Amino acid sequence: MEIRNIIVDSIFANLDICHYYLDPFYFPDAQGDLDHDGLSNLFEYERNMSINDADTDHDGIDDGAELQYWEHRLSELHSNWSEEQILNMSVNYTLNPDVDGDNITDGKEIKGYSVKIITDWDSKGEPM
Repeated sequence: MEIRNIIVDSIFANLDICHYYLDPFYFPDAQGDLDHDGLSNLFEYERNMSINDADTDHDGIDDGAELQYWEHRLSELHSNWSEEQILNMSVNYTLNPDVDGDNITDGKEIKGYSVKIITDWDSKGEPM
């Protein structure tokens, strides 16, 4: 009972639960996916992602799909990184609508609408 309350409390501590129609005393709400992007409400809340907008950074790709893209891409490029490092950087990239700063959204680049796709990375995993 205590573990359940800690998890539920962590997601609802700063949310207007009436606005999202979530019940702070109902554990499945934390594990639910209000915006249907493939990520749980708790996962998104803990990482400052929107639980009611499937595309937090508005770059044209839902958060869940974008996170999977970055995790796959970074794990290919940085085999020495831990899973936690890959997840953290992937979340950062998912929250940034234009990771390489070329004024073309990641959504367009990832979907192949752009000639320039992110291909060059520095030793820290930052796009060049």
